[in-house]
Amino acid sequence: MSTIILVRHAHAEPRGSKDEFARNLDEEGRRQTQELRSKLRGRGLSPHLGLFSPAKRTKQTLDLVVGDDIPKIEVPSLIYIGGGNFSIAEQIIGKVGEEAPFSQWLSQPGGYVFRQYAQMVNHAIVQATNAVPLTEHILAATILIVGHSLTMNAVALGVLGKEHPLILGPCPGYGRGFVITGKEVTAI
Repeated sequence: MSTIILVRHAHAEPRGSKDEFARNLDEEGRRQTQELRSKLRGRGLSPHLGLFSPAKRTKQTLDLVVGDDIPKIEVPSLIYIGGGNFSIAEQIIGKVGEEAPFSQWLSQPGGYVFRQYAQMVNHAIVQATNAVPLTEHILAATILIVGHSLTMNAVALGVLGKEHPLILGPCPGYGRGFVITGKEVTAI
């Protein structure tokens, strides 16, 4: 059975300090990656594959958590919600708030964009994992996915394939996320 670890990138330089894709982790973010690395080891989780968005801070988070020992693939869809429907998602998030439970985002008019995004990302994850020859059977692999605040719950919905109380709650904080094994979801 595969395990999917979904993590929001660690804390980064402030928005507006440079291009959104070029923002680096700050000192707090580097500390958070070490904490996450310890938590994963403490749970016996050792990723076989890492997926990250095009934003520099997601790759830095992944590198600091797992080092250079596993294959890593950039997945562009991990950064955008619903492709061309991003403005709809922004309007919903602006209306109910970024800290609101994900279930409120889904229930708003236009909330379907989060479900569309979940399906799109799930498809991208399958394509990415199929592109990498793993030494272990993919069903036994552990995959670490590093993404963004506004997308992690939708990614979890896509991976899980159904709603779950934990992923319907607020977005995880920096360097936090979900571990999905089969139909079981836990916070990390």
